[in-house]
Order: sequence, then structure tokens, then C-alpha cells
Amino acid sequence: MKFVIYNSLSLHPAFETVDMEILREAFKFNATHGITGFLYRCHQHYYQYFEGTADIVDDLLPRIAKDKRHTDFQVLQVDDISSRRFTGWSMGYSRAASELQSALLSPSSSAEDVRERLTLEAQKQRATHIPPQKKM
Repeated sequence: MKFVIYNSLSLHPAFETVDMEILREAFKFNATHGITGFLYRCHQHYYQYFEGTADIVDDLLPRIAKDKRHTDFQVLQVDDISSRRFTGWSMGYSRAASELQSALLSPSSSAEDVRERLTLEAQKQRATHIPPQKKM
């Protein structure tokens, strides 16, 4: 198992239909490829944590980096993990609160700080997450 955390700048206004398109694509791909994770939108910034088998993660990362809906793609952390943090989530989504946005965008925030803050925020969202789609 492997995880990735990245951030990027969106090329479209916040919380419009493009975010929903991204989520629909992620739900479909992730559910069939065993990827779980969480996407945050902070003003113009995306932060995403995703996890899965190393081969799928390694194939997915360059696809996300090339997506024309964002720019300034930057990997913050890639590492091996022994168990999933987002079991059962094909992709969670949240607009981060202003205090979280400040912390995520702070130059002093390390990749570990970002990962922990994203994990804590995702735990708050668990009660309202969109469940993974079932295969038909």
C-alpha cells in the first residue's frame, strides 16, 4: 500500500460544476481500482490524499498531474503505509474551513502537518461522506 498527498491550483472558480465532474470521475475510477482518499478545496487550491496499491497509485499520479483543470501540481508526500486511513471511501470531499485553509497554505506547514490536518478534517466529515458506489 502507498499514499500520496499533493496540492495544486484550480483553473476554475471554486465549488462549481468542475469540482463535481472531478468527483464523479474519481468515484468511478477509484471504486474499480481500489483507491480511497479525500479531496479538499481551499479557495483556488486543491489538496488531495489518496491511497491504494503501489502499482495503481504510481499509474494514477501522473494522470492527475496532467489534468487540465489544475496547474502548479506539487507532490507533498509519497510513502508506504501498512493500512488504509480511508477504508470504504472511494473519494471524500470537503471545502476546508478558513482556519484549516490558513494552516494548509502556511509556508511553515510540513507535508506531515498537512497529512495530519487532512486526516483530522476527513474524520469530521465521516458522518456526511458520500459512500462508495457499488458495482452493478
